[in-house]
Amino acid sequence: MAREVPFPVAFAPPRIFVGPNGFVTGVVPATPTRFQTRNIGVTSEATRSINPDGSVTLDINTEATEFEGFIQYGSGVFPAGVVGVVPVPGQAGNPVFFAPFINTGGISLPIIATTRIKTSVVVRPRVQAGLVELDLMPRLEVQLEDTAMEPQTVDLKQFHTVLQVQNQQVGRLHGFAGADEDFNQHFLGAKDPKSGDTAIVVKVSARTAAKAERDAEER
Repeated sequence: MAREVPFPVAFAPPRIFVGPNGFVTGVVPATPTRFQTRNIGVTSEATRSINPDGSVTLDINTEATEFEGFIQYGSGVFPAGVVGVVPVPGQAGNPVFFAPFINTGGISLPIIATTRIKTSVVVRPRVQAGLVELDLMPRLEVQLEDTAMEPQTVDLKQFHTVLQVQNQQVGRLHGFAGADEDFNQHFLGAKDPKSGDTAIVVKVSARTAAKAERDAEER
């Protein structure tokens, strides 16, 4: 679950007003002029493709984005023509009072950490007496950053799972056989097992070849 959060990405420069006697009369800090919306949280997208052998590959792309705070890129604001000095008549009884006048040039940009995970599930259906058996196997795609190597796929055959679904019904897979809860939650994209659950939902529709051809002709 993710939510859209706007963050400032462009700022108008700060301005400082100086009176005829050379004293600071007002300061306008850097002001955001453009915002960009980012998804903060966990989002998952799934796409399917049919393989030449009749099996189906379900690709699951999960992105976890966290807001870690702001980083300060600005600096103090000073009158034009004066380097590092804000003129103050006499002695300042409370120097802390003047802090806003010399530290209002802040330009805060967000720090956002993003983790992307791509997983796949290979599904091979079998039909018998109105019952469809789905062979499912998790697959990982591994890609090293800063290299020209092609992504490598790893089939986790030890977690091969059979899901039985009645024809024209819906089946749900909450995890793979032999895999612990932590593996299933991370593979299927759930960031926090305590706040929700994630499952692969499959609707089964098995038809004979002749019926499939008739349906195609009617379309």
